Amino acid sequence: MYLLSIILPLLAWYATIILGDFIWLGFITKNFLIREFGQLIDLETNGSIKIHLLAWLSAWAVIVLLLYVFIIRSGYASSHLSALGYGAIMWLLSYAMYDLTNLTFIKWYSLAFTFVDIAWGTLLCGLVSLMMYSTSRYF
Repeated sequence: MYLLSIILPLLAWYATIILGDFIWLGFITKNFLIREFGQLIDLETNGSIKIHLLAWLSAWAVIVLLLYVFIIRSGYASSHLSALGYGAIMWLLSYAMYDLTNLTFIKWYSLAFTFVDIAWGTLLCGLVSLMMYSTSRYF
């Protein structure tokens, strides 16, 4: 029963973050991504961005687990505001490290994308941390 009380909320939070990123990649930033990365973007025959599903799902699974372990279970999140803040800061730093490293040596890595991706990751992970904190007491 204890294991189930951990797995069910993790799956719910995971589904939420996947849905948010699907909307972000598939609809909100689709044309921006294609414009910024051109031939580097893998497209389906219908023009939608081809997601390499296992890599995408794995990345978000790691992110949800990191938020859960280091923000929620660690006790850093002691209020709604601290959950939002720590989740946002954690991913501001993580996304900045990733995107700025790519900008350092990947030819044609987009500066505009760098800022958009950092902002998106910060917002999404801050909100998901807030949601985790708000709902974790029910599980």
